[in-house]
Amino acid sequence: MNFLKTLLYSSLLIVAFLFSYFLFLTPNNIIDTKDYQVYLDTDHTQKSVDQIEADRLFWSKKLANNEGNTVYLAQVAHTLSKYFKLTGDVQALHCSDSLLHTVNERIPNQVSILHTLALNAITRHEFQEAEQYIEEAIQIGEKQYISQLLYADVSLERGQLVRAKGALKALQMPKKFDYLIRDVKLQDHQDDLPKAIQQMEQALESATASGNPSLQVWAYSNLGDMYGHAGKIQRSYKMYLKALALQPSDHHSLKGIAWIAFSHDKNTAEARRIIHFLQSVNQSPDYHLLLAEIAAWEGDEMQNQKEVQRFIKKAKRAIYGKMYASYLIELAPEQPDHHAFLERDLIDRPHPSIYALKASTLLAKGAYLQALETFENKVKGRTGEPTALYQGAKIYLANGKKKEAKKYYRAALEASFELGPVITQEIKQQLTLI
Repeated sequence: MNFLKTLLYSSLLIVAFLFSYFLFLTPNNIIDTKDYQVYLDTDHTQKSVDQIEADRLFWSKKLANNEGNTVYLAQVAHTLSKYFKLTGDVQALHCSDSLLHTVNERIPNQVSILHTLALNAITRHEFQEAEQYIEEAIQIGEKQYISQLLYADVSLERGQLVRAKGALKALQMPKKFDYLIRDVKLQDHQDDLPKAIQQMEQALESATASGNPSLQVWAYSNLGDMYGHAGKIQRSYKMYLKALALQPSDHHSLKGIAWIAFSHDKNTAEARRIIHFLQSVNQSPDYHLLLAEIAAWEGDEMQNQKEVQRFIKKAKRAIYGKMYASYLIELAPEQPDHHAFLERDLIDRPHPSIYALKASTLLAKGAYLQALETFENKVKGRTGEPTALYQGAKIYLANGKKKEAKKYYRAALEASFELGPVITQEIKQQLTLI
């Protein structure tokens, strides 16, 4: 009898040990399909498409009865821009832009039209063009508040932090939603993530107080991104779910959940399922990049290359212009026009992250010293963006500077969720070898 008791007790200890062991090895999963399955339904996107189409037809009919009315033209352009953001149909963005140019030609110097042209240009990653529209609007002198906000936007995109600070300092509207979200971007660019999150939380409060669902969705979704960058994955997930509860067709939040499934939970099947759904309702080429990364993590090199090539084929279409320039520069350095493409992108967007990409490209070509010089002159101390830190680590290592390489690898590792498991695994392996 004592033997049986001892055996039972020993068995319970072994079970408890094994449970604790596997619990320790397996990360606490964040996602639960029951939370978001209802949003993986094409009807939600179709409902939003139908509403946009109804708005477009409404303004188009008004325009048909008054062809010279620039207000109606601008409203039609606005609906086309919304359609692009929802479906990824880039043709709609170009149609929107064409209509706005028509309005601008008929009645020039309308500040609101210049603002919208600037926003479309930013979406197309034509940052110099956007800057020109904003400067025109500033010179006209009307609606200066919006002009300065947009000036801050384009300055941040181009890596001009001093100009962005100046634009926001001139406004000083710390309780307004549109001011707060620009200040969030500024704090993020200055690598002050805690301050950026604090400002974003205030922006969410402002959006909630306004009663505007669109602003709330934007705030929840972007706060979800920022919590993820800070390693607060559970909070990130909750923000995405709140955004989806208000707008079931919020593709950005669904993509965020797919990234949590992959990067945190290592649930590649579920991440892939969500991305495949998103591809069924949105034409954006960048979903292929996430599928490629998932395949790389699974060790499926053939599928990885298939997805990369699918992305390149789509993103290189002339209609996308510079929208995917940085990805193409990184993924296709062997292309004959690669150098010219990179230099054009640097002129349009002389941001430290783009210079980090240039340094990384030089490294890939074996120009180790040039890569180091570029990184130290144009990137070091100017950005804490995780990918730039990771690229810097590789450059230092290639140049035999192990101390600096280790420092940069460790700094990048702090953003392991953002970088994803493939790069995180590589960093960990390198740190054991240095």
